Amino acid sequence: MLLSAFVGRRSPAGTFSAKRPGRGSPFRVTEGADLSTDRPRGPAGWAEPRSARWGDAGSTPGTGAQAEALDEDRPAREAVLAHWGLRVASYLVDFVAPFLAAAILVRVWAPAGVIAYVAVVAFVIWNLVVQGITGQTAGKRFVGTRLVRQDDGEVVGPWLSIVRYIAHIVDVLPLYAGFLWPLWDHKRQTFSDKICHTVVIVA
Repeated sequence: MLLSAFVGRRSPAGTFSAKRPGRGSPFRVTEGADLSTDRPRGPAGWAEPRSARWGDAGSTPGTGAQAEALDEDRPAREAVLAHWGLRVASYLVDFVAPFLAAAILVRVWAPAGVIAYVAVVAFVIWNLVVQGITGQTAGKRFVGTRLVRQDDGEVVGPWLSIVRYIAHIVDVLPLYAGFLWPLWDHKRQTFSDKICHTVVIVA
């Protein structure tokens, strides 16, 4: 119940569309309907409705018949960007809970704790590979989110999933500021997301 309260309810997509800077990228971000200039920013709006949209008409590279063919092959898709609470909840399930359980076992009985740590490391690697293939770790499946490529909304693949996990060191170095960055960021990305061009959406 506490976890449900922390995660919060899923919100529908808003109405304001802003195209991502870049050369013909099909990625767009849709925010809530309140467009007032004095709208609270940063943590005050961390759970406001915000969506990713791919393949909008006119946003696919190409000209003339080529662009029309590309638009037909890739219809517009939209998904709600996962807010910070959902991302933290999935991290607790994927990493904090397993390593905490292993640490407790070490205190209780060291040999069992060592085996538990090896099992946790194997679980993390398996989790990352599955995330690359399906877009979801066990934690993301539990809270209902998915990791996808920013450019086309498709799954990232096992290697990029692992690279993104290693890139979390960039989130840690500036006093863990990278993990807090989704509170302010337009696309709700951490620094590692920006490096790997990924976003987390509601599944």
